[in-house]
Amino acid sequence: TPPPSPMSQRVQFAASTTDLVGLIFHAHSRVRCLRDGRVLFNATSFSLPTVGGGNSEREQLFALGRGPDAKLIPLIPADGLPKTLATFELSPDETQALIGSDTGEVWLLTLATGTAELVSARIESDKDKGEGGNFPAPAWRAAGEFTFLRKTAGTPAFELVLRRGQTDTVLSQN
Repeated sequence: TPPPSPMSQRVQFAASTTDLVGLIFHAHSRVRCLRDGRVLFNATSFSLPTVGGGNSEREQLFALGRGPDAKLIPLIPADGLPKTLATFELSPDETQALIGSDTGEVWLLTLATGTAELVSARIESDKDKGEGGNFPAPAWRAAGEFTFLRKTAGTPAFELVLRRGQTDTVLSQN
């Protein structure tokens, strides 16, 4: 028999488990594990029974802590952010999250405070001119440094932007 892998020597499953959260996963579900042991995931909170078709269901970004007193904590304000949070991505230092929407909005969420800043507004698409609504997700380059796509109102040009701290630099246009 082959020797055990290094990973199997470090991970030991508990003899018994306790259910903390029930999720219905879909193609856009994201789960991220932080170095401090917390688990972040996007989900829509609802109670059963539920009636479908309403527009009030919004996704939330939740954190689940470790240990015997683990609590499920919502991280963001209920209003203002996109209805779907499936494109959230953590910063390399795990203090912030970028959230993109299917309309091109980009939000910056500070995890410790729950403060959400709109970085880039909705992009009005011209589907009749061949311009779709499939916008690239914002991406981290380093802590405090990320790229995103924006379109300034009244101009036809898209801009690929690098943000460092509070300074934006246009990397490419159109």
